[in-house]
Amino acid sequence: MNSISIRGKFFRLLTRAVLWSAGIAATGLACGWLGGAGERSVRFNWYAKSGRDFALLPPLSKSFVIETPRVNRIGDYGDIWDRAKQLLDEIGKLWDDALEAEERGDLNAARNLLSKYLERTEPPRQTLRVNGDLYSHYEPLDIKDRRERRNSAQDQLDAMGNLVRGARPAAVSQYLQARGAYDSDAPDEEVTKTLDAIRDPSLRDNVAYLRAALPYRADKFEEAADAFTALAHTYPGSEKREAALLMAALATMKQSEVYDAPYVRNRDDRGQPHTAKDDAWYAARTGFQRLMREYPRGRYFNDARGWLAYLSYRAGDWPDAMVDYYRMLGDAGDASARLEATFSLYIVRSEVTDSEMREVEARLEREPAAALAYCYHEMYNFATGYCEYPYDYPEDRSEFRVRSTESRRRIAAFANRLAARASVNAAFVLRAAMANLEVEDYAAASRLARRALQLGSTGEQRARALWVEGVADHLRGEYRLARDAMKRLIAEKPAVDLRERAERYLPIILEDMGDIEGALDQYLALNYHVDAAYFIDVLMTPEQLAHFIEGHPMSPKRDELLYALGVRYLRDKRWNEARATLAKARTTARGVDDDYNDEHSHLYPMYGSEPETLKEDPADPAVPGVRPQWVEQDLRTANDLERLARDVDQAEGHEAKAEALYQLASYQYQGNLLFYNSAAWRWERHDHLYDLNNSGLFRQPGEAQLLFRNMQSHDAAARSLEDFLEVVRRFPNTRAARDALYTAAVCHERLSEYNNYWRDIYSRGGYAGSRLVTYKDVRAAYPDYQLPRGTFGWQPATRTVNGGPGWKPPPKPIPRTPRWKRYTSVLVVTLLDMRQRLNTAALEIAKLCVYLSWLQFQCFIIGMAGYAWYLCFKAKRRLMAEMCEYGGWPRALIGPAPQELSPRMPIQSYRDFLRHEARDEWIRNARRWLQNTTCLLLHTRAGPVLVTNFMLYGSALVFLVMLLSVIV
Repeated sequence: MNSISIRGKFFRLLTRAVLWSAGIAATGLACGWLGGAGERSVRFNWYAKSGRDFALLPPLSKSFVIETPRVNRIGDYGDIWDRAKQLLDEIGKLWDDALEAEERGDLNAARNLLSKYLERTEPPRQTLRVNGDLYSHYEPLDIKDRRERRNSAQDQLDAMGNLVRGARPAAVSQYLQARGAYDSDAPDEEVTKTLDAIRDPSLRDNVAYLRAALPYRADKFEEAADAFTALAHTYPGSEKREAALLMAALATMKQSEVYDAPYVRNRDDRGQPHTAKDDAWYAARTGFQRLMREYPRGRYFNDARGWLAYLSYRAGDWPDAMVDYYRMLGDAGDASARLEATFSLYIVRSEVTDSEMREVEARLEREPAAALAYCYHEMYNFATGYCEYPYDYPEDRSEFRVRSTESRRRIAAFANRLAARASVNAAFVLRAAMANLEVEDYAAASRLARRALQLGSTGEQRARALWVEGVADHLRGEYRLARDAMKRLIAEKPAVDLRERAERYLPIILEDMGDIEGALDQYLALNYHVDAAYFIDVLMTPEQLAHFIEGHPMSPKRDELLYALGVRYLRDKRWNEARATLAKARTTARGVDDDYNDEHSHLYPMYGSEPETLKEDPADPAVPGVRPQWVEQDLRTANDLERLARDVDQAEGHEAKAEALYQLASYQYQGNLLFYNSAAWRWERHDHLYDLNNSGLFRQPGEAQLLFRNMQSHDAAARSLEDFLEVVRRFPNTRAARDALYTAAVCHERLSEYNNYWRDIYSRGGYAGSRLVTYKDVRAAYPDYQLPRGTFGWQPATRTVNGGPGWKPPPKPIPRTPRWKRYTSVLVVTLLDMRQRLNTAALEIAKLCVYLSWLQFQCFIIGMAGYAWYLCFKAKRRLMAEMCEYGGWPRALIGPAPQELSPRMPIQSYRDFLRHEARDEWIRNARRWLQNTTCLLLHTRAGPVLVTNFMLYGSALVFLVMLLSVIV
């Protein structure tokens, strides 16, 4: 079996799924930086924001990169997925065709197809890269069943190799059939039955190998280890012996408790792993060492070395593991081994302490190749963060920065120590130069880089020495030496990656030297259109740009440069020069790309509506050149502005001059993209300029002020602001001055939310123009000025809002009412008032009646209660008098005394008894009073009077309720 695939399979046990996922996800991130800028720009780069960031050499990649055709437009990114699918289909077709060739007995064709399949799937991880070094977009290739199919392909090729040694084709076909059954997870009996039918002596080792693989597949590792060991002993000259030794060591390793121990990061309090080494661990290590000793340049040499590192890592011997990984990384003859080592180091490097790394350095001093690989990986992979897990980062990353700085210093000391030896070669001196560059000792880095060149560095090592020399000289202020080193590097045409880095770094040096034209020339050669647009539209003066055009008459960008110069003249009100320069620019026959417009209609300023000006047509950025409609609009703008300026000079009187100047400002305010350079910016101007201003990484003195002046001369609201204020300053008492001051306030309101640049300016208390104008200022300056209906849609030239009147019309006068209508209305009002008064009087009378009725009722109740109390009191007095008179029970009044009362009992008992008797007496008197009252009401005059009053007050109450209901 192919041990590369086997180790890849079981290496996932190391990462416990989570780390594997993190590694795969971060592969795109790290490889994205490997591509360089991530965007075709230096100043407006996504990742590198300063010259120091561009000085880094690329980290070691964890995947094999496959270049894709150049992508020019956003929509073409769909082609990347198509390319990935195409490659996967091609690889899958090789496998399917090989199986078909085996089925029809064409073993030669099957062998060729399997060899091509192994060649195409050799790298352990593959990705697609977009536009070479210029974009950071990657797409990993997930090849179906890569490990299993590579194992099978290698085993089948070994069997087919016996054809040249006399094996019968029929026997080989039988073995391929058995291998196919094994790959399809057929039962062991079916595979064994097919193998038993093979009688060819030359295939006995192949048959034994496949028989030994059966218990390995069933996780019977002890039985599998014995079978593979027996095969290696029985067939010492077999081509399967090396694979058998590897599989025997793997089967032995899987019997160790260390292999199935908890995750290695979970250590005890002393920092040691929880599981100790056992006999199986030592036996597996011996087996891998035996394979490396007997096959020093064999097919599985680096696989065995990788598994040795894995064993050391699982057992807690991290320095041993790191040394083995760095040995793999320094193997110049095996690219797959280097990729495997880089990926393994990505997983484990962050867990190794600094003290353990010093032990690794002490062991690597005697191994030059591994030491060189260690220095490079530590500087550009670990120290830059590509060996750290994203979820392990603290939010401020301060801990990582401290560790990264310490790592750089340790690497520099290690490299300097090796470079100081007399027998050291140019490679070690170069590593020392690179390490000193990373610790910012630029003088030492430059000196060591020149020494590496003197020692005879060649090829890629010489290119890197020139790179380090140029970067170090630039960062220490020796710009001329840095420029010469970079130009030498570019002239020697090194590898594509380093050449593009040098070409990208050279304009940084030239710009710091003050050679703006040289930097622009380099950006144009690189086709970094955003940097070139910034130079010709912001940094350079029109005179510098004109001088550059004169010095480059054969430049392929000459027409675009002439157009840019014409726009610059237009902004500076140099009408004749603008027209003359625009006339020299040759336009392209192709105009707007309709397909591009349909796909990118969101680029329209009016959200997909029809363009208002010719410059609003978003031309295809992939098609260079100047569009004729752009030149047409710019010429019209120059003529209109010149005419309006002439009208200002020729106007007589304050009102006329104020109105003419107001119309000039209004034309600029209402002009859409009048001064925009579509050929240079390609609809990317604002975002890039805002990012640059927000980062604050300006390279030229006064560059922030240059950018601010450029924004004021470019944006319509900011450019027209000064002209509106000029109207107010010169002619404050004119009608135009009022509208001009109001429009100035509108300009500030619009700019405060116009884009991110102006929004940031206003949020920090800044503003465009010479003064800040608000609507309160307008009311204070002109108290009787009526503000227009709205600010949104205000068109100062016509003084309209959204195409309609700017102010609400005055209200119409109310016509005089005829006399008869006035008299009638007075009469109606009087009647209504009388009715209201009557209703109020009736309501008060009703309230009085209700009050009197309630008062009479209360008096009646109180009188009845008082009369009842009087009767009870009178009866009690009479009883008490009789008791006092007779000195005993009043028999004459009540009757004989009860048995329970005795004439000689205490007076208190009499009182208790009388209390009950008095109550009964009160009840009898009350009943008698009620009967007498009823008779009185029925037989005397008081009865009818009382009934009449009750009926009168009741009817009054009903009337009041009805009146209230009508009023409400």
